[in-house]
Amino acid sequence: MILFVCSGNTCRSPMAERLFPGSTSAGTHATPGTAMTPHAAQVVRELGGDPEGFVSRRLDAALLREAEWVFTMTAAHRDWARRLLPEAAGRIETLLVDADIADPYGRGLDVYRDTARQIERALHRLRSRP
Repeated sequence: MILFVCSGNTCRSPMAERLFPGSTSAGTHATPGTAMTPHAAQVVRELGGDPEGFVSRRLDAALLREAEWVFTMTAAHRDWARRLLPEAAGRIETLLVDADIADPYGRGLDVYRDTARQIERALHRLRSRP
């Protein structure tokens, strides 16, 4: 399983989850049971994904143990996850190699679309990995 991680698990990591079949997501500071933000859900629909039924969950060591790979939206999330389960550090990396994916929370729909485009480009690279 591939696990995507952001902060609240309502914007970035849910978009990645719903655009990358077979994956899941969590947030370092998520409030469990929260729905995806309306803008994130709209962008997922626009890109052919299905946001229905999504609920957030908090990242924990059990999720990290289960995941084959963990991709975080920022270096801070990566470092947080590596501290949570040090033995998984080699399987935890940022989704973008050289940059963070900024949080669109509270911003306009165009910002969410820009964020989703960044995520989509990164997911395309993941799909082509050996």
